[in-house]
Order: sequence, then structure tokens, then C-alpha cells
Amino acid sequence: QPSPGVTHSATQKATFDTNVKGLRALVVDDNAINLKVAKAFLTKFGCEVKVVDSGQGAIDLFHLDSFDVIFMDIQMPGIDGFEATEIIRSMPRGKDVSIVALTAHALPEYHKRCKDAGMNGFLAKPIRKKMLADLLERQFAA
Repeated sequence: QPSPGVTHSATQKATFDTNVKGLRALVVDDNAINLKVAKAFLTKFGCEVKVVDSGQGAIDLFHLDSFDVIFMDIQMPGIDGFEATEIIRSMPRGKDVSIVALTAHALPEYHKRCKDAGMNGFLAKPIRKKMLADLLERQFAA
């Protein structure tokens, strides 16, 4: 017979999976390992995930496809995450998508810059499954 803790966490996971199943996510990061980790976690949560490795790639894909959430790396060569967010926000569907900053910088001024650029949330790198789950649950779970 399973212990009560095991049953409880299994129930919580099932509920969480149901709440974000089918959520369309785009992960933007110039680091292949970060893309792989984020995609694996999001796929496990039941999300439909696409990945791109640049700000320009995010803008181009957003022209062609719609997403519920974009996880946007801040520091990338070329168009960085701030600029890509501002461009996406200026597009017709850009006001409706949730954009979450991905950054290793946890300083308060970065939080302010992310908010000023039009981002809805902030996720510290390296990406941790629990932190990602908590963020998705706060923003999207019914």
C-alpha cells in the first residue's frame, strides 16, 4: 500500500498536467542545453513546445504561429530578449501572449527592465522543473 505522501504528490502531478495540457509554448535561447532542458520539462507537463535559438527566430516564428507563452532568454547575440519582446508586443497578437524572461541575472534592476520591456514573468537560469511548474501553475492553471 503506498504511503499517503506518494498518493498525494501523484494526484497533484496529474492535476497539474491536466491544467496546462496543450499549452503552446515557445522557448527562445541561444544555448542548446537550455533549449533541450526547457523543452523536456514543458513536454513532460503536456505542453506543445517549439524552440528557436535567437530573438530574430522568435519574431519570425511568431509571425507564422501562435503561442500561449514565450520563454525568452534575455542575453542573445543580435536581437536580444528585450528587443524581441518589444517587437512581438507591437505585433497584432503580441499583446495576448505571456512572455517570461529567462536569465541568469537575478538582480532587481533586471526584474524592472523585464517588466518595462513588457514581460509578464521572470524565471532564473538554470531552469529548474519545480520553479517552471510553479510559474506555469500561477499563470495558466485553472
